[in-house]
Amino acid sequence: MADRNRSPQRGRTPSIKASPTPSSPPRGKRTPSPPKKSPSPSRKTSPSQKRKSSPSVKSAEKNRKPSPKGKRKTMSKESRPKTPPSRKSSSLKNQKAAPQKTPDLTEKGLKVVDMSGQGMTSVPASLLTAPDIGELCLASNNLRSLPLDIRRLTHLTKLDISRNGIRCTSPQDFGGLPSEMEQLTGLEELKISECNLPFIPPAIWRLVSLRYLDISRNKINILLPDIGNLTQLQRLNLQQTNISSLPPEIAFCQDLEEILLWGNSIESLPETLPEMPKLRIMAINYRSFCGVVDDYMENLLRKGQIKSEHIPVVVFELPSLECLDLESTKLNNLPDVYNLALKEFYLCKNFLQTIPTSIYNLKYLSVLDLSNNLMLNLPEDIGRLRSLQILRVSQNMFEKVPPTIGLLGNLEELNMSGNRIRRLPPEIRGLFKLKTLILAQNDIQSLPNEICDLTELETLDLTGNSIRQLPMKLYQLSKLTVAHSYRKYKKYGLWLYKNPLEQPPPQVWRTEKPEHIYDYLKKLAIIKTENLQRQKILLLGASQSGKTCLANLLALKKSSLTEGLADRTRVLQTMLWKTDNNVEFMLYDFGGDDTYMITTPLFLDSKALVLLVYNCASFTEENYDTAIGQWIDLLNTQAPGAVVKIIASQCDLLQATQLLDQEKKHKSEPEELPTEETGNKEDQSIKEDVIIIDNIVREDEANENAKTDESVKPEVPETETPAADSETLEPIAESKPVKEAEGSSQEATAGQDQKDSEKDVDRVSGRPVTNTPAENTYARYVVNTAQNQLKNYRKSVNDELNRVLSEKARVEKTLNRTSSDPANDVAEAALKLLSVRQNKLEEVLGCPVRILPDVSVISSSDSLEGIDDLVDEIEHLAIDKDLFPHAQRNIPGHWSRLSSTLKKKRSLYLLWDEVEDMAEIFRLQGKELRDCMHYLHDVGDVLWYEDVTGLSEIVFHCPLKLVDILASLYRHDITEFMDFSKNKIFSSKGGLTAEEFMEVRDSFHIYGQVCRPLLNSFWFYQKMDNLIIEDLLELLPLLDLCYAVPEPDIPSCRLFCRPLMVLPWYNTDTCDKDLGELWREVPLHNEKELTVIYSFPLFFPVGLFQKMSASIQDLVLSRTDWSDAVFATAYNEQVLMRKYKHGKGQLVKIFVRGLEFSAIEELMKEFVQVINSMLIRYPGLYWTLDIPMKNMRFLSFVAKSPTVQFELTKTPEV
Repeated sequence: MADRNRSPQRGRTPSIKASPTPSSPPRGKRTPSPPKKSPSPSRKTSPSQKRKSSPSVKSAEKNRKPSPKGKRKTMSKESRPKTPPSRKSSSLKNQKAAPQKTPDLTEKGLKVVDMSGQGMTSVPASLLTAPDIGELCLASNNLRSLPLDIRRLTHLTKLDISRNGIRCTSPQDFGGLPSEMEQLTGLEELKISECNLPFIPPAIWRLVSLRYLDISRNKINILLPDIGNLTQLQRLNLQQTNISSLPPEIAFCQDLEEILLWGNSIESLPETLPEMPKLRIMAINYRSFCGVVDDYMENLLRKGQIKSEHIPVVVFELPSLECLDLESTKLNNLPDVYNLALKEFYLCKNFLQTIPTSIYNLKYLSVLDLSNNLMLNLPEDIGRLRSLQILRVSQNMFEKVPPTIGLLGNLEELNMSGNRIRRLPPEIRGLFKLKTLILAQNDIQSLPNEICDLTELETLDLTGNSIRQLPMKLYQLSKLTVAHSYRKYKKYGLWLYKNPLEQPPPQVWRTEKPEHIYDYLKKLAIIKTENLQRQKILLLGASQSGKTCLANLLALKKSSLTEGLADRTRVLQTMLWKTDNNVEFMLYDFGGDDTYMITTPLFLDSKALVLLVYNCASFTEENYDTAIGQWIDLLNTQAPGAVVKIIASQCDLLQATQLLDQEKKHKSEPEELPTEETGNKEDQSIKEDVIIIDNIVREDEANENAKTDESVKPEVPETETPAADSETLEPIAESKPVKEAEGSSQEATAGQDQKDSEKDVDRVSGRPVTNTPAENTYARYVVNTAQNQLKNYRKSVNDELNRVLSEKARVEKTLNRTSSDPANDVAEAALKLLSVRQNKLEEVLGCPVRILPDVSVISSSDSLEGIDDLVDEIEHLAIDKDLFPHAQRNIPGHWSRLSSTLKKKRSLYLLWDEVEDMAEIFRLQGKELRDCMHYLHDVGDVLWYEDVTGLSEIVFHCPLKLVDILASLYRHDITEFMDFSKNKIFSSKGGLTAEEFMEVRDSFHIYGQVCRPLLNSFWFYQKMDNLIIEDLLELLPLLDLCYAVPEPDIPSCRLFCRPLMVLPWYNTDTCDKDLGELWREVPLHNEKELTVIYSFPLFFPVGLFQKMSASIQDLVLSRTDWSDAVFATAYNEQVLMRKYKHGKGQLVKIFVRGLEFSAIEELMKEFVQVINSMLIRYPGLYWTLDIPMKNMRFLSFVAKSPTVQFELTKTPEV
């Protein structure tokens, strides 16, 4: 893509001087020479050649090295001057590079002979007898002609005889170039520029294999029709040849792609040009056609009283043209444009009053420059140019920006400076790729908040407007890293001068560091947020990941490290945290041990902010699932729609281990490792890759530092190397090969000795964070892997949805609603279940877990590294209405007073009737009371499971009491706790002897059975009486964590070991041996059997089978439990529920046997109803109910039953 600012004014005579004649370097090395004056003193320099060279030419001349010994030679293809000062099309820049070759051999193995600048008057005979010359350079000598023996060089493909005195006195003169050259049938490239030719040597027209012909800087005055003989010609350079037109026969060159005509005064173009299907580039000064426009006509054109017709229509009919530059050509309208392949269109400095409609048909257009025209409005149709990357409409007179501007999703540069714009449409947020936005010299009163969504912005120029206040979320533009700076002579970063800004005040915004502006706006945003309510923060992560240390640090505002394994969290701890800006949070610090995976779902909330904490000091690829993956799976099923912020803790330990690892590796590794040995190894751990990672990140940092240096100090334009995008980094195990990474690192670290101490800018907070390269790379790997995990999950859901839709369509085809066939009942039941599956899958897709794109790297030690930035980010997440729309609402004062009244009750829970009675005092009832309870649940004051059968009438007004009860039953240290010799509670409170305790302990560890003495010991610290215990034995089974065992009429065992409660989570017994004694593989001949299959194809949550086992207790009379199966009896029926692995998912099959099929059906319906009611408590869990073909009658029976639930009546709020 061309940058118009890097090229001089098009239409002027090119400013490149006559090419210098470099001296001859050593063999095999081509060194460009410094710029010199014309080699011939007698050759006069035209006035146009005295003009200054373009910046690009200056840069090229500056970088040339002087050749040794003063000799001169022609520059190679790679180092020769580029096309003179034209605005080149992007197609020119993107031409394929020539294959790599050695300095003295072509890619075909032929010799490259360079004898330029030798002062020769004739070609050496020895050169003409060489049989294997592929490229020959004879430029900058004193040759008047070529010998006849040049025909012997039959393998010659490139010949350069530029800057010689080749003789040609007439169009039929073969004295300079002999006619025998036509025998060079392989010659593809001929350069004969700057030879002072008055005519083109006729021998050239016989070189029919030519693909590139350069006859520039010769005063030939006319191009003969013989050009049509070169039918294979692809590139033609006619610059500064004093021609005024092209012959119509040029259309015979059907392969011609490029014609360079700069430096000529073209008066007409042949009508045959549109017949050239491949002509992509025609570099011409179109202003030469303006010679017919005098001052009077120009005034009429400016006023629109006549239409411009001086540009040949043929220009707009070239089908393959990619770049058309009509700057300053005095146009006020355009004919129909048929350049359908056009990519760059420059119409600046004309008299256009609107955008010509034919432009909207250019679907490949990427650059459109309409600046300095007379446009009074920007049309709505501008949104049709979807491929635009650069749009310049500066220095016009329009006041409104159409909303359709937001449709230009590929736009990277938008310049609307110097107009009369007063406001920007909110649709501007659609320009998500925009990097440069120039709005200077308008009348903008305020900026829309949507401008803060343009996170790719690197330059935002607001100079000279009427802005009084900046958007509060401007800090989201994290790539605006500098302010009021220049980069390569152009404004760069954030510019705010000449605005009556009040917020922030001048002492804040007059800076080169936008961080000061961001900090001010962040605090202002929080202070001005009204009705901000307390929010929950859920701290999830594996054990010893640093959750509790972080929670203590946030709540206590000082470092408070834990005692390691001895100080692990049990189930859950809650703390109230109030920031310095008076933002309140309720911190839920979850225990990370596997024991608590059964209780954690009870307290998850999709409306809360989830801080997913992992220990970056001990993190490896192998433990990703334990540290991150399993928690994302849990949120997918239990809290869909939750916002997740990943936090890398204990970075202080990582820095220490990293330094040790680096020191060891630098001592043991050679200077350069072969790529084959240390390439992409998927099983290689992060610590083993730390050297490679460090090099890659150093390279990225070096590129960023180079950009920063350029932004502060203007430099001469030079080619930029794009920095690697951190969002697209591959996982660590797939990083760059060592050799490449080390080479890049050596280049990037040149002249920079303190990379480890330089600061990176966090993309969310906008504040500097000092992180080591390893920390940054680990964090990128983690967040990329987490995002990929979500993508894979969504892909699986999409695949399953497509399968369900396909099956549903198939069943609908077989359904005949007018028939009374019983098969129709089965088909309708199947359709109902398929519709349920479809709705569930669409619900899952519509409520994805949202992982924020950046990882916060912190330390909870005394250094408090990264904590301030984390607090800032959490505060601003809390006021983000898009993420947490429920957080900002006006709450009546009596709702809080009701909460205080509820907390005064000392009971474990309150029945809904009791809550209604207390709410009567505050005149709360009906919907308002339910809204109040929802609010108290959201802020963490109560626990209310409105959608859970049996629990909707119960309110836990003191949630910590429930947590304490669960923590006494579920312990990560249960083995140490149940040590009879050390824990006297079992003998004192439980009244157990050592032998009795051994029996009780074994029953608990193997079967999860809890007897009364053991239960009294567990709940000793809760100080409960028997009435409360009996109450809990009825309450806890409603949570599906356990089931109570009814007391038998006749005790079957000793009282001290008779179980009162069973916790399936602790059951470790397997059914491999015992099941066969209770359940026959094949039912008896007089037994009927019914089977249903619960399938979990995407994910099977931890503890789900245990909850299913607990939920069926009320349906059976006796039972035998294992960790993966349950055998039970109910009157005359037998039931088996068993878990199976099935591919990536799992199955749970339920078998019911009995003598009466109607009794079996009724019992199975009750099982399905109970288990469905339990499963719908997992709002993001997808499951299917399948019934084998032999039991299809039951499918219709269950599907039509109004008592069987398959889904929630309403979707949970997110």
